[in-house]
Amino acid sequence: MNCEIAWAAGLFEGEGSFDHSAGNAHRPRATMSLTDQDVLERFMRAVGVGTIGPSKRRASHHKEAWQWWTNEAEFHVVYALLKPWLGPRRTQAAEAAIKARADHISKSTELRQCVCCGEEFAPPSFTKGSWKQNRCAKRACQLFRQSAPRRCDVIRGIAQPTTF
Repeated sequence: MNCEIAWAAGLFEGEGSFDHSAGNAHRPRATMSLTDQDVLERFMRAVGVGTIGPSKRRASHHKEAWQWWTNEAEFHVVYALLKPWLGPRRTQAAEAAIKARADHISKSTELRQCVCCGEEFAPPSFTKGSWKQNRCAKRACQLFRQSAPRRCDVIRGIAQPTTF
């Protein structure tokens, strides 16, 4: 095994983190912040993936800091590469991030009940916003807004249409 990878794993064990972004469809990510940009660049060369950028200063007296981060695909590369040297806490954090993403995908693609006609439907695809889609593909259901439940009750036959 490569000494540079072992060094990178030790640095990550002390300074890095695995987590998932709830605001980004629970995609897993790896991040690390340091005040030494050259150390982050060496780390990035060792693992072969990621992006480095400046980190926002929390206070004016703090030193300039740099952050390294991954996207979802790069997360899996880094985790597979460093896993043999990681301690149980980092391993558990990575596994929790992977599970959160899998749970999100499962929830996003399961059958749902249309709020308008009551029929079960599957979202058309796993795309941005599909997790909150609550109407089937019928044209009538797509035209009704969620803020007008009386119209849906009319379609279901629960309520009578009102005339104005």
